[in-house]
Amino acid sequence: MYSQKHADLKRGIKYPNECKELAELFGIIFGDGCITVYKREYRNKRFLDYRLTITGHSIDDMDYLTSHVSNLIENLFNIKPLVKYKKGQQTIILQVNSKGIVNFLISKEVPISPKTNLIIPEWILLNDEYTKYFIKGVADTDGSLALKRRYRKMPYYPTINISSKDSSFIEQVNTSLNN
Repeated sequence: MYSQKHADLKRGIKYPNECKELAELFGIIFGDGCITVYKREYRNKRFLDYRLTITGHSIDDMDYLTSHVSNLIENLFNIKPLVKYKKGQQTIILQVNSKGIVNFLISKEVPISPKTNLIIPEWILLNDEYTKYFIKGVADTDGSLALKRRYRKMPYYPTINISSKDSSFIEQVNTSLNN
């Protein structure tokens, strides 16, 4: 369990043990999530902002993000994420501002953005159930289902794809699926 000394105790944030729900959230973050730590200034004082964001399409991903992912975060960390919309775009953003949560995620091997050289955390790979839920999170965010024509005029052949810029990450997902 993550040390409580980094917790935002005023907001009642809790830190979960390793579980399938946390593994699924990691998959979601590896897919459409982003962890940022950046400097900002307010009233001539400098601060560090710690932020977890998960972004999707405001129509296609609305129910998934506002019900499933939001509830997942709330059940795991006891905090309800903010829901934001980008003006002039069809984008919905779930946002959690918490130094404690960001530090917890980093300690469990979630990379800070930009997400390069993604590696599935070892605690997930060592447990088949956690691996399944991690891949579920990745598939829900960066996966797609399509019907191909192949040898017929009408599309009939289902294909499932997961895409990422990081080819070594895709290899790791592929190996996990084959296992």
